[in-house]
Amino acid sequence: MRRRDFLKTIGVASGASVIPFLRYLPAEAAGRYDTLVVVSGHGINSLDLHRKGTNRPSYQVTVNIYDRLVRFGVKQLEDGSLAYDSTKIEPEVAESWTISDDGKSLTFKINPKAKFWDGSPVTAHDVKWSFDRAVSLGGFPAVQMKAGSMTKPEQFVVVDDMTFRIDIPKASKLTLPDLAVPIPFIINSKVAKAKATDGDPWATEYLHKNPAGSGAYKLVRWDPGQQFVYLRNEDWALGPKPGVQRVIVREVPSAATRRALTERGDADLYMNVSAKDAKEFMEADKLTVSGAPIDNCMHVLALNLKHKPFDNVKVRQAIAYALPYKEILSAAAYGRGKGHVRRQGHCAHGYFVAPAVPL
Repeated sequence: MRRRDFLKTIGVASGASVIPFLRYLPAEAAGRYDTLVVVSGHGINSLDLHRKGTNRPSYQVTVNIYDRLVRFGVKQLEDGSLAYDSTKIEPEVAESWTISDDGKSLTFKINPKAKFWDGSPVTAHDVKWSFDRAVSLGGFPAVQMKAGSMTKPEQFVVVDDMTFRIDIPKASKLTLPDLAVPIPFIINSKVAKAKATDGDPWATEYLHKNPAGSGAYKLVRWDPGQQFVYLRNEDWALGPKPGVQRVIVREVPSAATRRALTERGDADLYMNVSAKDAKEFMEADKLTVSGAPIDNCMHVLALNLKHKPFDNVKVRQAIAYALPYKEILSAAAYGRGKGHVRRQGHCAHGYFVAPAVPL
């Protein structure tokens, strides 16, 4: 595939579930000097996803510079876009795992190929420290871990250096998938502990600006409010090597500037494109917009049942039938929305429309 053909295929990315894993990009994505230039309107505010207040854009950093025990698979959509496959769990740091007969214990064997950037092996001790941290710091990480029935450090057990076990109160089909989301990332605990203090036992101040991972990319530079730079981890052995050696992600607040940079070829990839720009890019037929629905997200119109007249189910049903769904999607998503209108039987909770997220 020639680079210009690649850019015509995914020069623009829209939708939060478009694959943020840089390791899936082919070599043809790179520009001069094996470098990919990405523009985005929202910058990161931390390199530590466990830190309170870390913003959504920082998620992409975590999934590129840190590994997890397992990861979601990838599927190809009808238009050729790649998206997560939440129905498929693949090995990452864990080369294999078993679930006890009663479903209350999950045991993972660590892949000996998993190495941190400093060359030290990823061990069960690192996994436990990282998971202990995720459930102890509070905030969203603790909430996310709780979704998989993981709430306290005592649940995480080092069986031996290369064997790690999770004990849960009762069998849950959500525990394994919950390990594939960004929050349960694995930190080099030796590096982090060396920077911890009595007042900061989890090294939050250090890891805020200094990652300690094992992922397919290293973060070699971060200029807050301007840019950050990835460099391929040549020693990463948990999958095929990423095709692009260096990635520069530039924060460009102006949508007009991001668009101009992309159209001129000064940027190779434009992330999180507005619906209006996406439509116009498609009509110009110079760059193809790549997007994917968000599997676990719904936009709903929810009425407060404590206030009249919305406590009357007939009123809620009337509003549901009166709403111009197609027109809303057309106006809000410039024709790129895909509506899945679902009126719940009696609108018991006040929800009555769940269109898919506009691409």
